[in-house]
Amino acid sequence: MDRHVWTDEETEVFVSFMEELVIEGRIADAGQFRPGSFEKLAAKLNERFPSGGFQITHCKNKVKRLKEKYQFAADMAGCSGFGWDDVKQCMVVDNKEILAAYMKKQGVRLYTPGKPFPLYTRLEKIFCKERANGDAAVCGNDAEEEVQINGYEEMDEDDTDFFNSNHDCSESLLQQSNSVASSSGKKQGKKPSSFKAAKDTKMMKELTDTLKYVFDQQGKRLDAFAQAMVNTREEKKTGDILSELGFTDDEVISIALKFSTNPQLEKMFWSLGNSQKIGFIRAILHT
Repeated sequence: MDRHVWTDEETEVFVSFMEELVIEGRIADAGQFRPGSFEKLAAKLNERFPSGGFQITHCKNKVKRLKEKYQFAADMAGCSGFGWDDVKQCMVVDNKEILAAYMKKQGVRLYTPGKPFPLYTRLEKIFCKERANGDAAVCGNDAEEEVQINGYEEMDEDDTDFFNSNHDCSESLLQQSNSVASSSGKKQGKKPSSFKAAKDTKMMKELTDTLKYVFDQQGKRLDAFAQAMVNTREEKKTGDILSELGFTDDEVISIALKFSTNPQLEKMFWSLGNSQKIGFIRAILHT
């Protein structure tokens, strides 16, 4: 089966269909595509582009490519020296040294600063929660493995020359970034949240919530345990003190039964002195 080279129009429509899946709830909070989602995407694409011959594997690979490109750009945006230009709809970098160091660390280049990426903000709404979980693979029942067709991944129309060459675009990129830096009066859009920042924020929130729950539960257990110990000591002390005051075992049992049916009597008992306790108990026994 031949690979499918996506046109800009097809990609634009494909992202629109993915946004519809989000609205319909077919993409879960973790970014997983629910069963039947890829079939629906392929059917909608073939309806829109009758001669496209779109298949489920084409859709899976396209999601994988878009996700990788978005996550690469989002991670880049969170690093020092990089930022997002709302006007030009692309990532920008301060200088070529920063870019070279970043690319060396990553080992791959899935997006080049200075190249327009108008789908970035739309893909953020689709993949942002998944990115926060650090899940970079297409997942779910419809995408249990990363699919390639005859050894090729799906290609975008404007990416074919990039993946078939190793040319260095640093000089043109430097000119672009210097142009942005020199325009001090030009307002750049805010830098979007990075993959690391989003991931750290989620981890901290989950840790805080977990610790709060554990401490709350431990507090409840300790309170219950302490109360049980107090009740045990008081019950034991009640019997002991009544025996010490000269009451027989039958009288102690009778008093215990009265205390169990009327806890207020027991509270009054403990509020009295020993001499008063005797009179109080005898009064109860004769009622």
